[in-house]
Amino acid sequence: MRNTVEYMKRSCRILRRLTGSVGKVVRYSPNRLLINSSAALRDIYDHSRPVKKSKAFATLSRILGAQTLLTIIDKTVHRRRRKLINQGFSPEALAKSEPIMVEHVRVFCDQLLKQNPVNLDGWTQATNIKDWCNYLVFDIAGEFIFGQNFHLLTSPENRFIIDAVLELNKRSGAYAQSPTLARFHFDLLWPPTAFRLWRKSLQWRGFVRERLQSQSQEEGKSPKGLFYKLLGVKDPETGEPISYNELMAEAQLLQVA
Repeated sequence: MRNTVEYMKRSCRILRRLTGSVGKVVRYSPNRLLINSSAALRDIYDHSRPVKKSKAFATLSRILGAQTLLTIIDKTVHRRRRKLINQGFSPEALAKSEPIMVEHVRVFCDQLLKQNPVNLDGWTQATNIKDWCNYLVFDIAGEFIFGQNFHLLTSPENRFIIDAVLELNKRSGAYAQSPTLARFHFDLLWPPTAFRLWRKSLQWRGFVRERLQSQSQEEGKSPKGLFYKLLGVKDPETGEPISYNELMAEAQLLQVA
């Protein structure tokens, strides 16, 4: 798996150079094209286009048997799921989330100044804020999706989830480029790597599950967040609700999207 990830990194650099020298369209394997164009993104993935997702998307599901908006290949099923999920993104819901986002940005700025006080010359020391931006995004997404602040900006306690998600994304990227790895579980040929990814997956899923359970058990408080808004919502065409595992999968996808 590690070799596959390194191969992907080299491939990305090579493809970037090719799109700069050859053009926007690069054929990098017998049945794979890279089209570096925002217009192509709409032309290919728009729901009305006669283009079907690759079967490789099915390997990206992190919960067995639970497909998401990213991994669903059938366009009819995808359309119905999209309509259900969109109920949580109504203008009213987005408007209510704005003050929460502003508050998290304020905390973000306060923490940066706290960690890097202004010197006598009026400047702070140079700081790599990549990690702080990750903390900010996860705290905001946690509020919107699960109705809970993960407190990554103010406490190191839960920051392990950043590393867990990044490791799982590496595996997903390898699976997307080489679906055979997922189909035959070739990652098990590297036991240390497989065990590390398994442990990271358990950490992330356990963290999400604990947050959901703790909120549902709070007396006198109504559960908040997109996840709870969609519990029990039924598909108007089939009359069936999204299963709990499917909601978990969608929530995990939206958290890192």
